[in-house]
Amino acid sequence: MFARHARLNQRRFATSAFRKLAVAPDVSAARAPFRRRALIEALEPRLLMSAELPGVVAPPPPPSEAPLFASSGDLGTLEAVSASFAPLPPAGALIHRFESTGAVTRVDGSEVPSVATFAVEADRRFGFVIDQVDPALQVDVRVVDADGDVVAQTQGAAAGAGVALPAVVLAAAGDYSVEVRGVDASTGTFRLRVVIDAAIESESIGGTGNDTSAAAQSIDAASLPLVRGATRLAVVGVVADGESDDWYSVTVTAGDVVSFVAAGDAAFDLAVFDAADGLLARGAVEAGTDGATQRAVRDLVVAADGELRVRVTRAAGTDGSAVPYQLVATRGAHFDPEVGRVGDITRTGIVLGSLRNAGAGAAGVPWNGVPFRDGENWNWDVQSDGSIGDGTSDAYDGGVRLVNYFGSSAAAQLTTGGREVAFGPVSVNAGVELAVPLDLTRRVYVSDTGGFARFLETVTNRGDTTVTYRVQVDTNLGSDGGTRLIAESGGSASVDAGDRWLITDDIDASRDPSMLHVVAGDGFAPDAFSLSGDRVSFGYDVELDPGESASVLHFAAQSGSQALAAAKVAGLLALTGDALRGLTTAELASIVNFDTAGRFALAD
Repeated sequence: MFARHARLNQRRFATSAFRKLAVAPDVSAARAPFRRRALIEALEPRLLMSAELPGVVAPPPPPSEAPLFASSGDLGTLEAVSASFAPLPPAGALIHRFESTGAVTRVDGSEVPSVATFAVEADRRFGFVIDQVDPALQVDVRVVDADGDVVAQTQGAAAGAGVALPAVVLAAAGDYSVEVRGVDASTGTFRLRVVIDAAIESESIGGTGNDTSAAAQSIDAASLPLVRGATRLAVVGVVADGESDDWYSVTVTAGDVVSFVAAGDAAFDLAVFDAADGLLARGAVEAGTDGATQRAVRDLVVAADGELRVRVTRAAGTDGSAVPYQLVATRGAHFDPEVGRVGDITRTGIVLGSLRNAGAGAAGVPWNGVPFRDGENWNWDVQSDGSIGDGTSDAYDGGVRLVNYFGSSAAAQLTTGGREVAFGPVSVNAGVELAVPLDLTRRVYVSDTGGFARFLETVTNRGDTTVTYRVQVDTNLGSDGGTRLIAESGGSASVDAGDRWLITDDIDASRDPSMLHVVAGDGFAPDAFSLSGDRVSFGYDVELDPGESASVLHFAAQSGSQALAAAKVAGLLALTGDALRGLTTAELASIVNFDTAGRFALAD
């Protein structure tokens, strides 16, 4: 990685203050982009669609789906290679899981703990489980906020004992760390499991049993708000070796419409009872996603206030091995995982579900230019060649175009929860003289929480000769002859190869949006960077050994004022929030113009 950086002749520059803007920042003057209500959300595992029914008011904006957006930190001996949060079935359940092995060691008498740091949204529920603990290690587990304050802590009762923090609610957004240490200088290995936005079955982590209706575990606290008062509840459990039933309870009100869907890796049965143990419904067998077994009870109308009890049972005829599962309940919403069925939302007018793409490795189809809206409602009309057409209100006249790249027939597929378009790979040449076979891909991600789009260009040398390839990106701004340079990283009145970002505009808080382009992180710079009239251009010469890949990461943002555009710079330079969402370990390692050492992103 460092060798590649040297070959790129990248230079380090001291961080400069913003050049003083000609117009004093006035957030009240910021021009809000045009907004309209969308009845179908982006193709991702989240609240997906709302239908207008007679007498039903329009919903407020749905909650953000992603419980986590980026992860980084000094992982110590916690293995970063497997550090990704993955969605659990049933599809659209909004449950995510992370699992990794780790170790607490000592070097020169000093402890080396395992630490993983995550950037999270507010009001997320986390469950932390430490098990498979080395007999010599007595664990001390702490959840720490960005200020170093301990949010939650527990210790193993003895060496080799597992521990759990099953219900840690992180009320404030920000960076949090889970730290695993050894009591009394003990060392050893362990396994860390993290579950987000779901309860954990108490019995499965050594707590109170739930093998009977009377001992049913309540999952009311593991609730996520949807819209119009609808909620989603969830629990992750296991019918353990030697037992047959797990019971859960859900508080309900007369007239509620509730659905229950369970998914797992083995055969099981699902049944719903009233508080007097009267059978109300049995789960129907469905075709689950990702190879999961799935059973469902849908749109059950509650007769009286109280609670419902749900039983998950090992299927008759199965052996005594453990049966892991996820149980999801919705109140006031129809729950429809992707099962190839027609859902009836007459009773609720709301559906929680998932539309999914062909998945990794699919050949893809030509992209038809469907636009995205980012988290600030700015439009990103991704074109068939991966460029941006118009943006919002003439932001571009063809923007962020990768030179010598795809035509309209380039294969593409949706990734990252439906928020990203992945183009290619396509074959290109480094030049007529060399004719070295290269593969080129572009990924365009539009944030659903922030006001930006992310671009990742990756070139791979498929030949047997070292080659240098020019990654060139050109933009035609919609501000045309009115384009002005407002600020750039060097603090001068011009843009050159020493700069990392620039802000352009025509009139502040009026006409076209204020535009930000970030093309390199602190300590790096492109080989060329210019603003000529309404044209922005930058490029990198990347040297590739046979079989080697290199990626250029950059960002674009539309804003309602120059001050709002300037406010986005620091976060994008630092790759905070969801700036790295969905990128693989290999892609992060290949990035040549940002420092991604020790960083990893979340799978969707």
